[in-house]
Amino acid sequence: MVNFDDWCYHAVAQIRFKPDRQMVFDELKAHLEDSYDHFLSQGYPAETAQRLAMEAMGDPEEIAPQLGAIHKPWLGYIYRLVKWVTIPACIWAVFLLVAFTG
Repeated sequence: MVNFDDWCYHAVAQIRFKPDRQMVFDELKAHLEDSYDHFLSQGYPAETAQRLAMEAMGDPEEIAPQLGAIHKPWLGYIYRLVKWVTIPACIWAVFLLVAFTG
């Protein structure tokens, strides 16, 4: 039987930006666990609840290309670049503000 980690691994396999891949993996696993808990609370045995939770999410092999298309790696790289350029720019702006007003 496939477990939640395996299901999530296959679902996120086509996400090329590693931080996004881990974030989506964690989110999908949380959804699977919530669904699993729901099915358990409905009285299903553990194996059936696990199977139903994964079936409710769909086929990970069909989801993988969709997730890969949504999570473009260049968006992540642009985010990192902007973050690392913005921080020094803010520090420089504060320095100039203090230097010319003090």
